[in-house]
Amino acid sequence: MPYLVTAVVLIAVLCLLNLLLTFGVIRKLRAQVKEKADRVVDGLIIPAGSAVPGFSAVTTAGERT
Repeated sequence: MPYLVTAVVLIAVLCLLNLLLTFGVIRKLRAQVKEKADRVVDGLIIPAGSAVPGFSAVTTAGERT
């Protein structure tokens, strides 16, 4: 019987630890979503469905396109 009580208590503690870690991850993800939304407003990220502005690049051969 003491082994059963010990096992149940251990599983309960592990479940509570998992729940706390899950809440922490959810809070971090919500903060990242809010930060990403702020960057869209600032113009650092192009919103979905908008036209891509003109740009240029340099090839590996050094030619500008």
